[in-house]
Amino acid sequence: MTDATLPLAVPGDVISLEALASAVNYCNAQADALNLQLEAGTGSPAELQAIRDLRNEFRIRALDLSAGSIALQAGEAKISAEHIASAVAAANHTIASIQAFNQKLAKLGAVLDFFATLLTGDGRQIVAGAQTLKQALEA
Repeated sequence: MTDATLPLAVPGDVISLEALASAVNYCNAQADALNLQLEAGTGSPAELQAIRDLRNEFRIRALDLSAGSIALQAGEAKISAEHIASAVAAANHTIASIQAFNQKLAKLGAVLDFFATLLTGDGRQIVAGAQTLKQALEA
């Protein structure tokens, strides 16, 4: 996803609730998975607290993303459901294969950061956030 290849948003363009569904579902699924880890109770107290914090952040982000459509800033990149679903799929594919606790937390944090940029409606920030997410997933 690059600025140069995307059409520009015009006044009234939004990221609809339907377009955000994959991000909301991903947040809820991650929160549920993290909750299962907490129920298992394996890990150090610091790891369990990190899991709790991350689970709570995913729940909050799911609520934020499901609150309503997000108005896109006119003149910036027009973000579509396909862009969001692609980012979610890439994150899901990469993170599912990671076993190392700290690596997994870092990549999940990068996903949360990307979802936070969606809430801005600023196409330039969203594209930059997608690029940052891609780099984090590849690292």
